Formats: sequence, structure tokens, C-alpha cells
Amino acid sequence: MRPHEVPADPPGRNPFPSSAIAHLVAGPASPPPTVPTPALIEVTAFVNEYLSAIDPSRTGTTGLGRVLAVIGEFGTGKTHIALEVLHSVKRRRSESTTIIEFDEPGRSMLRLYLDRFIKKISPEQIKQLAEDYHHFILMDDLQRGAITRRLTTQPKFRERSADEIINRLGMSRNVYLDKLRAALSEFAVRQEFAIALQLVLEDEYQPAVHAWLSGEPPDDILREHGITTAIDDEFAAFEAIGVLAFLHGRTGRKLIVLIDEFERLLPLFKDPEIAPAFERLLNAFVNAGCLLILFGLPDAQPMLSANARERVRILPPSLFTADHVRAYLQLQLGQWPHPLFDEEAADEIVRISDGIPRQAIQLCHYAYGEAMGGEPPARVTGRLVGEVARRIFREAEPIDISAAVRRIINSEGWTNHEQWRVPGKVVVDFWIPVGRKGACAVWITDTVLDEAEVARLETASNAVLSEANPIRRVLVINGRIPTELVSKVNKLFDRAPIQYNSLHFDDEFRSWLHASTDRIARSDGADAFDLIDKRTERLGNEIRDIRRVTESLLEWIHLSAPARALPARPASRLPISIGQHFDRALRALASLDDLDRVLRQLFAVERRRRPRGPRSLMRGVPLRQELATPAALPAVGATVLLYKLVAQFQVSVQEWLDGIGAEAGLRDVDPQELDRLREICDVYEATADLLPMRSLDHLVEWTSPFSDVSDTGLARKRDLRQAFDGLGPRVYRSVLATVEARN
Repeated sequence: MRPHEVPADPPGRNPFPSSAIAHLVAGPASPPPTVPTPALIEVTAFVNEYLSAIDPSRTGTTGLGRVLAVIGEFGTGKTHIALEVLHSVKRRRSESTTIIEFDEPGRSMLRLYLDRFIKKISPEQIKQLAEDYHHFILMDDLQRGAITRRLTTQPKFRERSADEIINRLGMSRNVYLDKLRAALSEFAVRQEFAIALQLVLEDEYQPAVHAWLSGEPPDDILREHGITTAIDDEFAAFEAIGVLAFLHGRTGRKLIVLIDEFERLLPLFKDPEIAPAFERLLNAFVNAGCLLILFGLPDAQPMLSANARERVRILPPSLFTADHVRAYLQLQLGQWPHPLFDEEAADEIVRISDGIPRQAIQLCHYAYGEAMGGEPPARVTGRLVGEVARRIFREAEPIDISAAVRRIINSEGWTNHEQWRVPGKVVVDFWIPVGRKGACAVWITDTVLDEAEVARLETASNAVLSEANPIRRVLVINGRIPTELVSKVNKLFDRAPIQYNSLHFDDEFRSWLHASTDRIARSDGADAFDLIDKRTERLGNEIRDIRRVTESLLEWIHLSAPARALPARPASRLPISIGQHFDRALRALASLDDLDRVLRQLFAVERRRRPRGPRSLMRGVPLRQELATPAALPAVGATVLLYKLVAQFQVSVQEWLDGIGAEAGLRDVDPQELDRLREICDVYEATADLLPMRSLDHLVEWTSPFSDVSDTGLARKRDLRQAFDGLGPRVYRSVLATVEARN
């Protein structure tokens, strides 16, 4: 059973969410059910302390600024904490409080600033900030004089505008504008920000300044005063946020900024100038008295330099304990203990999930659905939780992982014996003879749940020691191993288990196979040339098979798509939630459509005055050699066939939706129609599995030098794998969710 085949529940009956994935910007209108973990309590107290410490009636908040980074792995509740902070602040905030939240910032601080930050601040607010800060520095200066200090204590005097005070006292306005410029220079290298905040004090400049702060090129009226460049790069965005944060804090306002998935900004930090800009931003928040909270994966740690860490408090999210799970069950079910859940179920949920909140909640959802789906309904027990865990933590079907292992072994030229039986009852999933007496042994297993399964693996691992010498053993995990069992499993094999992941498995397993076979060949004393001859012979046979398949593919392609490597993308009427999966897959394939460009390069013969000679024939030799390789033809054929396969899959899903009607909810759909939808998705998966997907990597590498995409091909390889990994199951789940939402 595939992960998406865990029995679904009748709509509205399951009180537990299936995905437990939160979104900050598009989050719920009210806070989700919350279990008060230590991290959540600490962050909430941190924010409440900040809110309470600021007195809106007092100008200036120096010393109250904070920067907090909540750093943890996927599913540990970072976004949930951010949502709780967001709703907590909204409940307590006053007119002087601004909260700005960012979700999935992408790879650009500039987009974050333009799309969210500046849109939260109106032109009137910017002018008011500038006026209040002008007034602040004026009052600060007057308090330093023995005579004028007495004036600043008079409420009516303080209520007057800065311009009125300057005019009454006969003071020079430029002196105070220069002080504004000097103050901002601590956070902004560009003097244009100070100029803009001087100009915005005048009504006639207000629209132009706000447009410039919103990313527009400066108009003529601003250029006359020295503002000549737009806020159109990452450095300007860092400075703009820092300047506006500085103005908020210095004028007694509360500014709270939340950035979720902060690690997505990591590519920016390849530029050595970004780290200092980021440090200046942190300084602006801390020194001005504002609050910045970052949420991210451990990947974000390198973004915090030694200097930045002095400004940032780092806090990890809390894992669930059994008591937390019981508290969560009580929130969702209305009571605890509950007649539908055994006491041991909570303990087992924590043990198997390692307390990771997202996985714990998934186990609650699917275990409850499994129990309620029976006739009659059953209780959720520890054993049931374990059975469900095997299914939902699978990354792929066992048959698909076996196919991946088989493909890698074959492509490297090794023979192997599948389901090889050691005398007795031990079976090795893949037995790879190497040299005279050596071998590699590969086992594939689902989630390892308990000591009994560790003992079974130990028996299997030890049983092969007498069958080959030297031998290298590895375990491929299609699921997870609870922390309490990890060290025990690691000791049974020659390396830590390889966790199956569609993006990285090929490279990791291939690397292990190379290292293991090389090590065995060296220690076994086998003749290296003999090994090479055997592998070459096997690869030659495979190449001949691929050529036969390719000839058929090319004949079909010639008849069906003579004009272009890839046909035009089909129009789609699918809802966005469904169509996005097809769009991503077709875009990934379209990025490979560089064959025409490659061939044009082949014929790009320059004009010459000298006669044509033999050396001119050397032109394009590398390209012709690539065309002649056995990998080139299957790559082109697989690309076109896969494109047409996805396009037809998209049409079939659209026809299925049209067939059930635009208003039909999940309750209204005939079970046979649901079976037909699943079969449509399974047909796609089964057909796509037959194609040589790895050959697409070859096409990426070959065409990269001629591509319009400025990368080495790694990004396109990653996009391909992400787009096609589990496409059938993802479409199936999206269609069901879309139809269910109609009820």
C-alpha cells in the first residue's frame, strides 16, 4: 500500500489534520490549537516582555531591541510558534504597533521588502515617522542646553511641531537635518535615505518619496536633490528595512518583524558583502528598540556570523513528550483519557516520531482514520500506531526502491542476484558478487519499530559473513528509525543506513557501491583488468538493448513530433491546486528543450577568406561525438515521450473532473469513479517508471553550455527530480482535496 493509500476518512469525522503544515502569511484567522511546549512558552514570554517594556507615550526605545532565531528541523513546530506570536501580538497591539510577517522569502531580501514590508507602511505613516523623528532629535538637542532644557519640560512646548519650534527660536533647520543624516548613516551606506526623509517632510515630495521607497525609479523632482538610483538590489533592501525600523523605534513605536523559512535567503550570503549588510540590519533593530524574529532550518546557521551571533538569541523548538501528545489529544478530542485511544498509544506516537510534532500529528490522523474505518470501529492502540507508521513514513513503494537499486547496479556493470537466499531463512535483497570471493549485500526495509526488528536485521547481517570475504553490507531505509534504535542499527552494517530520498538516493547509493566494490577488489586481489572486462561486456549488452528501444522511440517521435523537440504546452482548465503539479513538470521538461540551440551551434560556420580545408571538418567534433554516444538518443526520446505522457495525464484528470460535475463534493462521487481516478494516476506512475529517467540528467549536462539558463545544470536536475517525484500520488491527493472542499 502506498503512503497515499492509507484509508481516507469520511469528511469532517477526523479531528486531526493530515499534513500538519502551517503557513504564516496565509495562516488561519484564529490561532490553531496549541500545546504549550517549553519553546512556545519561552518565545511568547519573550514577545510579551518586549511589548510590555515599551511605553508608547515615551519617545525613543533605545535598549529594548531584540533579535531571536528559532532554529530547528522540518516539522518541529517553527511556523506554529510564529503563528502563535502573530495572533498574540494582534490581540495586544495598539495603534503604535506594526507587525510584519514574511512567509517563504525565496532567495531575495529585495522581494521580501517590496512585496510585504513597504506595503505595510502608508505614505502618511512615512511622513509621520520622519516628522516625529525630526521632533525627537530636536528635543534631544534642546535638553542638552541649560536654558532650553526648561522649555522641553513644558507639555505645550513639546506638542509644537519641529518646524514651529525652529522658527520661534530662530534656529537653523539644516543643522537638524544634518543630524538626521548622521544618525541614519549608522545603518545605511546610501545617503539617499536621509535625503528622502528630509524631503518627505514637505507635502509636495511625499508621493515621489513613497514611490521611490516602493521600488520605483526616482522621478525628476528627487533627482534634483541627489536621489539618482532605485531601491533595486539586495543591499538597498537591507538598508531600507533597517532605516524604517530605526525610525519606528526611535519615535516610540513598536515594530515586530517575523521571517519564516529564513534559510531560503542563504544563497544571498555567497556574496561577501551581504553579511555586513545583514549585521547592520540587526544593529538597526537592536539599537532602535524593535523586535526581529527569524524562523529557519539549521541551514540558516551559517548566515549568522560571529558578530551577528552577539546580537541574536538562538532557541531550538521543543519536541513533544508523551504528556504533550496527551494534551494535544485532549484538545482535539475534547477529553483525555478517551475511549478511542489507549494510554500506550500516546507513548508509542512519541517513540516512533521522536517527538517531532508534525510526524506525531500525522500518526494521530492516520491511526484514528484506520481505527474508525473498520467495521465496527476499533480503538487506537500502540500496535495500530506502529502499523500505520510503516505506511505513512514510506518515501516510495518498495518495488520502486528495488527498481532504483537494480538500475544503479546494472548501470555500473555489476551482476546481482535478487532475493538471494543464505542457507537457512535469511534473504538478501541484492547480492552483488565482486572479484573471486567478495560480495556486496543490500537489504531494503521499512520503518524499524522495535528491538525485535533490530534482532531480525542483526541475524540477516551476521548470516552473510560466512558467504563472502571480503563483504560490504548496507541497509536502505524506506521510512525512519526511532532515535533510541539508531545506534543499534548502525552497528549491524558497514556504514549508517542509507535513507531513501528520491533527490539524493541515486548519488548516495552509487557512491557507496563505487567505494565498496573498489575496496573489495583491492583486498580480494582480483585482477583489475578482468573486472573491467566483465563490467564492460555487461554494459555493452545493455547499450545494445537501449539502442533497440531508442530506434523504436525515434521512429515514433519522427511520426508524431517532427517539427520540434517538445510540443507546445497544452492549455489547462484545472484548478490551480491541481494544475500546479502539471505546470511544474512541464516547465522542468521545457528547460531541456535546448536541442535546437545545440544543433545550430554545430552548423554555426563562420565566413572565411581562405579556402575550405580538412581542418574545417574538425568543427563540431565534440558535439558529433556526443550525438554518437549511446546515452544521447534515449535522453531525447525519453524527454519527448515523458512530455506527451504528462500532457495526456493532465487531459485525463481534467476529463475525470468534467465527468463528475463542477459542483460534486467527495460525498457525491461514486466509489467506482474514485477507483478510476486512482487507476489513472497509477497508470501514469507505472508508465513513467519504464522510462530511463536518469538519461535526462545526461541531456541536462550535454545542453547546459548552450542553455539560456545560467547554471551548471544542477538546478535543472533538482527541478526535474522534484517535479516528477511521486507526481501521480500528488495529483491524486490534490484532486481529492479539491473535490472534498466543495462539500
